[in-house]
Amino acid sequence: MKNRSICFIFIFILMSCDSQVYVCQPDQKVLFQCERINYAWGDFHRGWFIDSEGYVRAYVQPENWTFPNASGTLSDTAMLANLIQADSICLQIDAKELSDRVRLIERASKGELSKPVNEMNDYGAVVYNCYTYDRKTSSYHCFLLDQYGDIMISNKSEAAKELYLWLQEITNQVATKD
Repeated sequence: MKNRSICFIFIFILMSCDSQVYVCQPDQKVLFQCERINYAWGDFHRGWFIDSEGYVRAYVQPENWTFPNASGTLSDTAMLANLIQADSICLQIDAKELSDRVRLIERASKGELSKPVNEMNDYGAVVYNCYTYDRKTSSYHCFLLDQYGDIMISNKSEAAKELYLWLQEITNQVATKD
């Protein structure tokens, strides 16, 4: 009877697991990013990452920056080279809050993107992204949550919208630290 109860509990736990939950990989250093880029009136590039320890690391005018390729992939080496240039720690996200947000990455990564809309001129772009990490290829995959500026694009998934609103709050906190 006891074994039967344990087996039932185990099956219940397995059945209640959410397959739409992303789990941060042990080698994954970067989870989220916000960046603003504008080359209309000179070079302007700044932003921040949230790393796997919850640190919000800012960068301003980085050199030799590597962007994800057309398929959204960025090698581990390139990401680490970018991360090194984020040399200012602005704040640290609470571990439970970060864990709750990381769980949304999987659903956000499957979101459909809106069609690009030309909205402004010479503003550049403010882009919010989340990342997954593939241990087999030692590479990151970048997923757009939201972009506004000259071209506006939104991820239509509810998880992406929730992450975007949360990352906007982080942006406001980082801005008050400048």
